[in-house]
Amino acid sequence: MIPRWFKRIIHSTESSKEELPKIMMRRLGRTELSVSAIGQDFQDMIWGTHSVEQVAKLIKFLRDMGVNFFSSVANNVSLLGKAGLVPGNNVYVSLTFHEETDGQIKSAIKKNIRELNSKYITIAMMDSFMGIEEYDQKIKNGVLAELKRAKKAGVIKFIGIKTAHKDVLKKAILSDEFDIIDTMHSMAFEINADVFELAQKHNVGVIASDIFAGGILLNRDVNSENIVKGITEMNISNASKYVLANKNISCCSARMTSIDAAWAAVENAMHSVVLSEDEKNNMRNNMINVLGKDFCRSCKMCFPCKELGYDFNIDVILRTSRMFEKYKINRFKEEYAHMKLKADKCTQCGSCEAKCPFKIQIGQGLKAAHKILSE
Repeated sequence: MIPRWFKRIIHSTESSKEELPKIMMRRLGRTELSVSAIGQDFQDMIWGTHSVEQVAKLIKFLRDMGVNFFSSVANNVSLLGKAGLVPGNNVYVSLTFHEETDGQIKSAIKKNIRELNSKYITIAMMDSFMGIEEYDQKIKNGVLAELKRAKKAGVIKFIGIKTAHKDVLKKAILSDEFDIIDTMHSMAFEINADVFELAQKHNVGVIASDIFAGGILLNRDVNSENIVKGITEMNISNASKYVLANKNISCCSARMTSIDAAWAAVENAMHSVVLSEDEKNNMRNNMINVLGKDFCRSCKMCFPCKELGYDFNIDVILRTSRMFEKYKINRFKEEYAHMKLKADKCTQCGSCEAKCPFKIQIGQGLKAAHKILSE
């Protein structure tokens, strides 16, 4: 909850407003931008679930606290433009583009600039969701070349790469073509942490995204009678603190959908965060005690399903099942009931398991999920 002293300051008049606490700033690699240690990822808010007024209120709150880094997927950002999120005046906007050819991304950049009511985009991220083959193909298709032309023309300021695949991150850094990397990083997903040092060596900025691992690191019902020991420690504050402690990260981009959630994350970024190895081990062990070793981290590296494609949301099904197991809240069953493709559609081909970096038995997990969530 937001403390009373902070509410009093932000609701005071401009003429009498007291000095707000300062959020920590970090350098974003060769861009020389000074970005807030915590940023806002709007990915969960742009699909019609939130109004312009709700988004505008959250943006104002974050700006009042000094947050200046905002990110989203491209091509659906008109809501953000209407809510007043415009690059410039110490506001930096990063958009991730999924386009596969030079012509497609050229059109997409124009469209997104128009939707943001802006003259440029601060950072254009080339997405490499599926790994090194997709990365190479996009380079061959002229996507990077078009981004470089857009940068030279001033319609984007910097070029980034977004992926969870370590081989792609390394190749992108060593190519010296990218100013920033953006990758998943959390208490649950640290497999790319060693790449951050390589990025620092090459003066490439590091954005850590999905720091709550799809939300599975966050306790959903502190008053539940079914609480598992240690579950109250699974919260926004601890999840953000864990990532903030890594000094090789320039900005931790969090999906915060309310002012209370924003405060819980940002208050940790108002001072330097230092965690000992024992403290980090205790946090990881508590996570395993609560969720088990075989929980889905939502890295989506198993995507797409060989038989059913991208519409089969393996990670969402596994996460929803684990949440119901822990909290016994019927809302998770209701969410499953509305899914287009349910877990019983899995053919047990095993192709997803071969791609999972955590060696999760996905096929068995999907079978169990359908049984648990359909009862």
